[in-house]
Formats: sequence, structure tokens, C-alpha cells
Amino acid sequence: MQQPGRAAEIKAIGIGKSFGSFRALDDLTLDIGRGEFLTLLGPSGSGKTTFLMILAGFVQPTDGRLYSDGVDITERPAEQRAAGMVFQGYALFPHMSVEANIAFPLKVRKKSSAEIKRRVGEMIERVGLKGHEKKLPSQLSGGQQQRVALARALVFEPGVLLLRPASRFVAEFLGEINMLPLKGVRNADNGATGLCEDRTITLRGNASAVGSNAILAIRPEYMSIAPEAAAGENGIAATAVASTYLGAATRLDLTTRQGAKVTVSVPNEVAASALSKGNSVWLTWPAEKGFLLPDGGQ
Repeated sequence: MQQPGRAAEIKAIGIGKSFGSFRALDDLTLDIGRGEFLTLLGPSGSGKTTFLMILAGFVQPTDGRLYSDGVDITERPAEQRAAGMVFQGYALFPHMSVEANIAFPLKVRKKSSAEIKRRVGEMIERVGLKGHEKKLPSQLSGGQQQRVALARALVFEPGVLLLRPASRFVAEFLGEINMLPLKGVRNADNGATGLCEDRTITLRGNASAVGSNAILAIRPEYMSIAPEAAAGENGIAATAVASTYLGAATRLDLTTRQGAKVTVSVPNEVAASALSKGNSVWLTWPAEKGFLLPDGGQ
């Protein structure tokens, strides 16, 4: 087993994973040096998460072998690997307090009560959660939940730390994306809510707040144009200002009432109608398709 506190050298040879007839990952071979930061970039469905889950031990590969410091760990269970993982949705235990969530990896590894108390206390201090030890995840802000998830991944001093970075730079680097300011962000059932140009916006899934103000990010392909927003539907008013014909679709550039720039790809007839009206249309999108980024952060 990898020694705690010591970074590991990772070697993946021909890693592949199939789910029935679907091939999620195919012949991945790479080396990760000790202390190296490695970023996996690729579109949705390219296998990034599948590989991280294989590396952590939560998923067994269909093909290939995985080595840590020269030792074959392909079939080693997750609890016997020195890999800390911060999940995209944090995956905190909702019935456990902050300190119990952070202590969980140590209890699984059968550390003494004294050591658990010491390490948990140190991690709570390190991530700035002093005074929140007894709170449940539902009583925390999204940013605080993120810190609990990070503390839980670090508390047993893993040799490998697996993260899904969420920043404005990464979001823009991976393709065109619309950014809208969101105010008054707060936790809600299965997500968060906030105000976007004085309209209440709902987010589902991995939508934990990163502060009272945040950036709402939505890919253009998930936004639609409608004559009005239905009750309870995410939507903001905008005016079409320019278009680019793309063949089967049209790229439409719009400006919201408060000056935010938005781009959508819509059928040609929808774009023509929006442009001919010369007044406001509604931009709508599903609650599960938006996600939050730090306000002004990179």
C-alpha cells in the first residue's frame, strides 16, 4: 500500500472500460510522475471520469493494468488505495456532521480515536471550518461543503489526489459558454437558487453555491429561444443583435436587458423570427444544465 503523505508514481497500460456494448474508455496508456499535476481534458463522454474512477478503485477496468510505485493495483479495492477523491457533486454523507464526514476515511482505515481527533481537528483548522464541526452538510453553504469534501480527501494523507477543477478558465477553455451574473445564491433542494437579472433561477445536480454572488455558466447548445418563459422555468429576456448562418442552424448573438452577451445555436427559422421581431425574446434552459463558477475568479 502507498505510504501516507508520499506522492505516488502512477502507470496506466492499455486501460479500457466497457459497459455492455458501450466502450467508455479505450487503450489509455500514460505515466504520472511523483508530485506531478496532470489535467485530463476532453469533451463530455470522452472517459475522463471513468479513468478517475478506475484510478480510485471504484470501477474495475475491462482491459489493461494499473500500477502505483511499480506495484500492480488493478484489482486492489478502493479502501486499500492511497487515493483521495473530491467528487464533482462532493458526495458528502447527509446524515453525518462535518467532523464525522472528515473522519470517515480514518475510521475505515481503523485509526485510533486519538489520531482521528487530532487529524480531523487539524483539517478543520486548515480549511477554515472551525465552529462548524457539528453542522450537517445541509446547514452549510456550497463553498463550505466543497471544503469539507477537500478535507475528507486530504485527511488520510493520500499519495494521489483526484479532483474535477471548476473555474472560469477551464469552462471557457473547453468550448464556448455563456456566463451570466447570479446574485443571492443559496442552497435549495438538490441544487441552488439565485437571481439573474431579477428573475429567480434554479439549478439542479452539481449546483452548490460558491458564494452569495456567482457566475451562472450554460453551454449555448442547452439554451433555447421562446416567446415567453413558462411559470417556474429558467429564463431571461434578451434582444437578438446579430446572426451567423451555419447551414443547418444559425448562431444568434443576443444582449440581455442588463447588457450580458449570450450566444445560442438555433434552427434557422427560429433565428429569423427572433431577428424580425426587433424586440425581446426569452432565453430558457433546463435547471440541470447550468452550473456555478466563482464570481470573477479564474
